[in-house]
Amino acid sequence: MAAALRHDSDRRRGRFRPSLALILLWSFLALLIFSGGASRADVLGQAVVRASAWTVVTVLILRPALRNVADVRPVALLLIATIAIPLLQLIPLPPSLWLSLPGHAEFAVGNQLTGNVGTWRPLSLAPEATINALSSLIVPLAMVTLIANIVPAERRLLPTTLLAAVASTAVVGLMQASGIGFEHPLINADASEISGLFANRNHFALFLAIGCLVTPVWATSVARPQYMRMFVAVGSALLFILVILATGSRAGILLGPLGLLIGIVIAWPALRNQTIDSKARAAAGMAVIVFVGAFAIIIASIVLGRAESIKRIYDGPLTQDLRFSALPVLIKEIARYFPTGSGLGAFDPVYRIHEPFEQLSLVYLNHAHNDFLEIALDAGGAGALLVFCALIWWGKKSFSVWFGNARHSISRMGSSVILLVMIASLFDYPARTPLIMATLVLAACWLNRNQQIEAGAPLPTRDLRL
Repeated sequence: MAAALRHDSDRRRGRFRPSLALILLWSFLALLIFSGGASRADVLGQAVVRASAWTVVTVLILRPALRNVADVRPVALLLIATIAIPLLQLIPLPPSLWLSLPGHAEFAVGNQLTGNVGTWRPLSLAPEATINALSSLIVPLAMVTLIANIVPAERRLLPTTLLAAVASTAVVGLMQASGIGFEHPLINADASEISGLFANRNHFALFLAIGCLVTPVWATSVARPQYMRMFVAVGSALLFILVILATGSRAGILLGPLGLLIGIVIAWPALRNQTIDSKARAAAGMAVIVFVGAFAIIIASIVLGRAESIKRIYDGPLTQDLRFSALPVLIKEIARYFPTGSGLGAFDPVYRIHEPFEQLSLVYLNHAHNDFLEIALDAGGAGALLVFCALIWWGKKSFSVWFGNARHSISRMGSSVILLVMIASLFDYPARTPLIMATLVLAACWLNRNQQIEAGAPLPTRDLRL
């Protein structure tokens, strides 16, 4: 309480002293931007990310100052339930009980051949993968702890922080599109792909789409029009769309424009209520000119063959994609191991056990490329129930912030970010990357706030420069 009062006093005097939680959040996000773009367990970036997450949690436990418990309570409860699933899957079970689990009886012959008939085993068929899945949850745990400790007055800085994170990855993607390739030492990125600081171009395109969504809301999150902010927003959105086209992500073609459209819908009431004077009309006209020029650049990139995402649509029908041809096998595996599941993170070895001969090739599926189905396979009924509860919570909160009497800009933005991640999860596994994990937690806390973005500027004072 005393720290919060000192912070408010500093703001009234024109000074800005970020709280410890905000400093840690900025530092943690910076590390996630550079090293949190991969989901594989064997990349060096995972060690950096998880070590920093444990450091954040340890520091905040030693210096607790919970200020926003109500903001994070449902998110924390869902996270605790998520952590409980791999913990239960790692408990050793007696041989008779283990073999009676769905899908486990077929391993009895292997146990006899190896002499492990009396060995107690955990439910998970790949315990090391389940341990990795459990370890990865330290990232969302650190974000929940950070948001719970942040000073309430600093909340308005978070949209700017997220937008800066997206912009930094977009600049890297633009450099790659211009031919500047580099080997990232901390993630398993393909140097020939335009994937920013992500290992997967689809995950990169999703992050850019989130930027497209946040940009209009950020531009209108001030009480009075700031025309330079409008220009920055227009330029940022166009940059994000251009880089999405260059990534080669087919999902990005859907998510980018969708995110921008939703962002404009959220921002429209605030934009409509702002005073329109001659200066504003002149700024709007210039913005239209910039937009038309950039749209021409987009069309030119498509015509000249630089829009890789458009080109990949014509490479072949989606039904020829391995991820779609594997769906029947995946459905059978879910039924085989339901309701106990095969173990979180165990998709790769389990799928290889049941993979049809006609699908064998040099390309393999490390994930189901549909996280909802993969959770049902790995976590069984418990995972499916948890996803269902999360969807119900998201649906109820989203309905209240979109169709309630009051306008809740930041909550609508949080709801929409989660929607984009869910759509992307139908074709990929973005929420398994630490940076998207952290973004998802931030969006869930925004949704739970049920508040309009504060009318003040997102920086503490008008004359302060950070």
